[in-house]
Amino acid sequence: MGDRPDVSWWQAAEFVVTTIAFSSVTTRVFNRTGGSLPLAMLLHVSFNNHFSVPWSEMFPWLSSGNTTHAFLISSGVSLPCTP
Repeated sequence: MGDRPDVSWWQAAEFVVTTIAFSSVTTRVFNRTGGSLPLAMLLHVSFNNHFSVPWSEMFPWLSSGNTTHAFLISSGVSLPCTP
């Protein structure tokens, strides 16, 4: 795909689904907090930091693909939990 020959079509599809799920969670947080952009940004930063720093140090044997799966699952589980 494009300039990344090591990325398959299902990894690209998984990325799109993860992005949509996390965007929905972030939108709900933004709307439920009365339009608080700092809280939505804090949510985004906390996910970025967790999956880039502690995740790799806590689970060094897991690949980056497993991180993507964990992010997709956590975003998908969070969707019904946020009214």
